[in-house]
Amino acid sequence: MPVKDLLPRLRAEIDKIQLADSHEHLHTERQRLDAGPNALGSLFAHYASSDLVSAGMSGEDLNFLRDGGKPLAPRLKRLMPYWSAISTAWNSTARPPGSGSASATPKPTSPAGITTC
Repeated sequence: MPVKDLLPRLRAEIDKIQLADSHEHLHTERQRLDAGPNALGSLFAHYASSDLVSAGMSGEDLNFLRDGGKPLAPRLKRLMPYWSAISTAWNSTARPPGSGSASATPKPTSPAGITTC
């Protein structure tokens, strides 16, 4: 079989595969209700937390940031030094509308507009 036919043949075979990708990192409704309101804990639970650590945030600060039992203001204060360094597509979901691009340096109060869905 000629190599030039490889791509169309592969495409035809791949198109026959039935696949459903339900990959997600969302908490169940019961988990969210049991945990109570904690936007920072929800938004910085997975990919974004790795980005924060890569940007230099300590594990202690990350745990504090995600602790819904702590007051919001000090949690945001720990987030701000790393906020502009986390610019992945996932983290753009945590940016309030109108806060600029993921690479823009935010105003110190920008995360206060974070809400959960």
